[in-house]
Amino acid sequence: MDIFVQKDSTCFPYRLKLNHHNIIKGVKQVQNNITTLLLGIQDVEVTTVLEERRLITIDCKPVHDRVCPHCGSTHAWVHDHREQVLRDAPMRRKHVLLRVKKTRYDCKDCGARFEAPLSFAAKGKQMTKRLIAYVVDAFRDIRSVSELAREVGISTTSIFRIVACLFVPRQRLPRVFCIDEFKGDSGGSKYQTT
Repeated sequence: MDIFVQKDSTCFPYRLKLNHHNIIKGVKQVQNNITTLLLGIQDVEVTTVLEERRLITIDCKPVHDRVCPHCGSTHAWVHDHREQVLRDAPMRRKHVLLRVKKTRYDCKDCGARFEAPLSFAAKGKQMTKRLIAYVVDAFRDIRSVSELAREVGISTTSIFRIVACLFVPRQRLPRVFCIDEFKGDSGGSKYQTT
């Protein structure tokens, strides 16, 4: 099968001969790039997307170089493979799971063990940074924590941990005169104020 590119101002005329397998591979590559752009995740290649009644599962694998972050060497061998499941922000009122097939490497030069970092994963949590931003933004509306937990598919405890990590700068408190009351029986009344 031949593919011809039309001559225009942006490219030179050329003829590219491709077989059917390369065309399918190219289409899959374009679809994968569009999928990762729509999802807003970098550093991974989406392999499958499964959609069920209340859940969307996205299988992906990291796209990276075998460069040691400690010494910068490219001499590394595979130590093991594992799967990490990350919760993501809901799409179309469905919970979203990202299943990332990660590979750990051993550096031949310095002996360090490392894996490719994921820019969208929250450090120390089994969720994405986008889900954390979604939870924080959801508190702009008046809603209960349990309702939000059901919507995003995480526990109320996880939501409280997210909120506890937020830093809200305090403004200087104004100087005020405070009045307090206490229970007593002097002066013929039950409560006195100071």
